Parts: sequence; C-alpha cells; structure tokens
Amino acid sequence: MTKWYGDYFPVKIHKTTDLPPNRNYLIGCHPHGIIGLGANGLFMSDKTGFDEAFPGLRLNLCILSIHFYFPIRREILLASGYIDTSRESIEYALRNSGEKGRVVLLTVGGAEEALEAHPGRHALIMHRRRGFVREAILTGASLVPAYSFGENDAYDQVENPPGSKLRKFQGFIKRYTSLSPTIISGRGYFSRTSGPLPKRTPINVVIGAPIEVKRNENPTKEEIDILHKIYFENLAQLFEANKENFGVPKETKLQFL
Repeated sequence: MTKWYGDYFPVKIHKTTDLPPNRNYLIGCHPHGIIGLGANGLFMSDKTGFDEAFPGLRLNLCILSIHFYFPIRREILLASGYIDTSRESIEYALRNSGEKGRVVLLTVGGAEEALEAHPGRHALIMHRRRGFVREAILTGASLVPAYSFGENDAYDQVENPPGSKLRKFQGFIKRYTSLSPTIISGRGYFSRTSGPLPKRTPINVVIGAPIEVKRNENPTKEEIDILHKIYFENLAQLFEANKENFGVPKETKLQFL
C-alpha cells in the first residue's frame, strides 16, 4: 500500500548533503499543504527513498494529538511510527531515548498553513512558529529544512483570502478543534472528474543541509530568535536553489507569513 502511495504522484526525495547517523535531527517540512502529502511520503521511507538516501536513521512523523484520541486508530499510528506534536513526545524521541540517528519530522506550518494551500502559491506560516526551534536547542538536535515542491498543487481549494467571511469561519473552527475545515477538490476514484483524491502531480521533497545546534536546557529568547532567523535564511536559500528544477517560475518568491 505504501508503495502505491509513493508511486501515485509520485513522491520523490532529493538530498543535498549527507545526514550522518551519529547525530539526531529535527526536520521541518514545508509547506503543510492540505494533508501533508510530501511529509507522509518522506515518512514512508522504504518506498520513497529516504532509507537509501540516509542510511542508519530512524524516522518519526509528528501529527496532531487529536489523531490519537480514537482506540485502534491510535494503536495503528503508534505502531507505524507516528508520534504527536507534544513537547514530551519530541523530546523523548530526540533526547530521552538515549539513541543516536533519531529523526523527528514536523510540518511546521500546521493546520493553519493548510488554509494557504493553493496551487502555485508558496506561503508559509513561520513568523509565530518558534516552538520547533526551542525543541532543537533543548535536545541538541540539528535543524534540517525541507521543501515539498508540488505539495500545494495536489488539490484545488476554494478562495479564502484573509479577512473573508470564509476564512473567519475556518479560523473559528480551527480555534476550537485544531483542524482546518478546507473546502477542496481533487480527482474522482474512477475518473479524472472532481473528487476527494489528490491529483496525480509530482511531489519532490528536497532535504537541505543540517544546521548544527548546541544543546541548552535554558535557551534565551535571543538564542531562539537567532536560530529561527538562520533557519529562515537556509529554507529560503533551499527554495531559491531548487525551484526552477521543479517547475516553479523564476520570479516566484517564498512568502513568510
């Protein structure tokens, strides 16, 4: 089944440098898209090339805690290697387990960024997102930016500009459920007509170079802000260096919201 998922779009992984297994890593995958297709494809490492590209690493994908509220589903997710986005889960994987070669994958923009997921748009919810940087400092895990080209092209979404009635309603629902009620269309089950399935558009996940992080149990706001800015710059450089290889027009700029 995971092979079919990887081949459907297809999802492909592109590495820019090695990630030695003697360290731990926190990978930020951008953009979130509607449902994080690229992040899930990267997580299916034996079918999309992560294991081959980065041998010796053990990968966990963070998803919202609400996904673990339901019996049986929860057990299946945990057995598959998914963990929730809580501080405790991330720190256990990257520090308290005592293992090296651990990787936590996080879609930093979260459900809020799903509301920005429109074909051809490259906008990231980043300015207020500093928790992942703090976790990297607390655990000493290297920060790694990754960009999923084609993520936002898999679904069409009803226009919902900031300030519109629809966006206000979506924001209200998200505030109380942590989920974004997007109105989307893809392709049908048996034809190319509109339906709930994502469109078969290539998704290319480019994984950047690691940013070395010095472990600190009590990071200051200034330390977090400095590392956050470095991460911004590295992610923007990764996008600029690779965008034309995957069909993004030269004049397109990455937006940080």
